[in-house]
Amino acid sequence: MTEQRCLEEVSCWRFQVVDSWFFRETRAHDAVGVSELNSVFPPPTRTLLGAIRTWLGDQEGVNWKTIADSKEHAWLGDADSLGQLSLAGVQLRAKDDQGRWQRLWPCPANLMQGTAPGTNAATLTRLVPGSIEYTDLGHVALPVADPAAPAPPAGSKVLEGAWLTDSGASDWLAGKVPSPDAIWTLSDLVTSEPRLGIARNNRHATVVKGQLYQTRHLRFVRDVSIDLWMKGVPAHLLNIATATPQTLRLGGEGRMAQVEVITDEPMTLPVPPQKASSRRVALWLTSPLPLAPCDAIGGLPGFRHENTETDDKRQDVWVGELNGISLTLTANCRPRAYREGGWDQQRHRPKAVRSYLPPGSVVFCECRDDTPWQQVVNALHGNLLGGEPDWGRGHCLVGLY
Repeated sequence: MTEQRCLEEVSCWRFQVVDSWFFRETRAHDAVGVSELNSVFPPPTRTLLGAIRTWLGDQEGVNWKTIADSKEHAWLGDADSLGQLSLAGVQLRAKDDQGRWQRLWPCPANLMQGTAPGTNAATLTRLVPGSIEYTDLGHVALPVADPAAPAPPAGSKVLEGAWLTDSGASDWLAGKVPSPDAIWTLSDLVTSEPRLGIARNNRHATVVKGQLYQTRHLRFVRDVSIDLWMKGVPAHLLNIATATPQTLRLGGEGRMAQVEVITDEPMTLPVPPQKASSRRVALWLTSPLPLAPCDAIGGLPGFRHENTETDDKRQDVWVGELNGISLTLTANCRPRAYREGGWDQQRHRPKAVRSYLPPGSVVFCECRDDTPWQQVVNALHGNLLGGEPDWGRGHCLVGLY
């Protein structure tokens, strides 16, 4: 089941595959040790927004060579700002074997999968904060396998490149372990397709000697769509976009995508728990969250470090406030840092590569007061945390542990 939330003046821009896709990772072709560049998936939000904003500008007759000096189209924004536009959320969907569309959410980083000896059946385990240990971060609670669940098989690993369906996400939010059937992996969606290319000299219509490069494109094995929920698109441009699907160039290599714009379909979220028996809250990020260097250890922007004494034991925690809810951060599970760069078309130079707390990160917190559970859900579930909210950063779902 899903909880439907109608977002005011929001349009859904649905990207679907026409050909293979390629979204280059942040390494350069000439970086030391790089022989082949892989494609990231899902594509960076900036890439998808770039395709939409380019189409909007083309409809308005924007001169892209002089837009940097023009005030007429400031509503389109620039490399650092979206102008009057904003992004409410991003959702990945795919068709299952029965032809039904499934919404997919970045797999929480506290789920581990292994195989029991003598069987081929996958077994999932959920990590929760354990006993306090002394580490380079101080006296902190390290994640351990949930003692209330069966012990994980030897060799269990944290899931990477995986997603949960709506039903699996709702189970996780309720503090349960999802069924293995609710897990989708990257191989369920795509296969890799190696390509060999050579640099071109467009002025002389020749190739550049010695500048060969290798990439791996994504070839989709089933129907997949990426939904962007946009705010601030002018009404007359929405009328054009909804009249017929558009075919847009997507990414640095200009791969083709079909984009359908829908204005009467609500954005849906997994159902959060209806009540909580404790003050413990698990925050699950489904989009990257920007962090300042001082936030990197604590894991959430604006949280400050504190030492506490509990039962004669010292513990290092981080305290702060999110959307009016006072929280104590006790532990977290996070994948490797998400890094995003890009190209500044107005200034004709690459943008600085920035690190983010990646999708799938799980932050374990406790409410610092007796705020009612429904108030916590209303403030955090499906909302954006931290900086860059116009870019849809820090989308959060609220669960129990």
